[in-house]
Amino acid sequence: MSFYYKDELIEFEIIYRNRKTLSIKIDIDGNIKVISPEKLSENNILNIVEKKASWIINKRKIMLNRKKVIPKNNYLNGEFYLYMGEKYTLKVVTTPKDTVLINHENKVIEISTSSKDKIRNMLEKFYREETFKIVKERVCYYQKYFENTPKEIRVKQQKRRWGSCTFDNKLLFNWRLSMMPKDILDYVIVHEMCHMVYKNHSKDFWNDVFRVMPNYKEKSLWLRENGIKIDL
Repeated sequence: MSFYYKDELIEFEIIYRNRKTLSIKIDIDGNIKVISPEKLSENNILNIVEKKASWIINKRKIMLNRKKVIPKNNYLNGEFYLYMGEKYTLKVVTTPKDTVLINHENKVIEISTSSKDKIRNMLEKFYREETFKIVKERVCYYQKYFENTPKEIRVKQQKRRWGSCTFDNKLLFNWRLSMMPKDILDYVIVHEMCHMVYKNHSKDFWNDVFRVMPNYKEKSLWLRENGIKIDL
């Protein structure tokens, strides 16, 4: 749906959910999603969104400005890349064999490759493998808080999500999670494990998150404020 506010076009996607309240989400690219109760008509949704037009425009500008200040990596010697929330220096070595090594003592990620064009893909593969290993360990640690167990754990490309839980309790995680501080990664894991019981964001769901991680709100805030910076 779309409408104009002070000559500015506002387009948004409606997503219906089993919930009581309506919320408006604006991502780093300025895309607008309206999460609505299933019984709310499109006209009622439009009326509500129109009343929030000024807020939407300001919020969209903030998000787009944030995107502009995110530094772009060129995959060169000396650049910094995050690993478990800490800065590691990239060291590129030209060799016939492609390998990625991490030196925790000196905080160095060393890439040996015959072609600099491969560096980005090699880094992503490295982070995917690290995320899968770490996530499995942390899910195992937090399993003691839950009766339900995940059917499967997978790491995948998720552009706008850090994790998700399917209806049959498959846990899917963003491969970038190993770039985050450990406590933030743990929050994402606890969040998705609680979805094994509650397939929504109801009060019961958040109470369950609190049961496992009483300080989850500060982790959630960190994720909202810093998540857009976590990328290659």
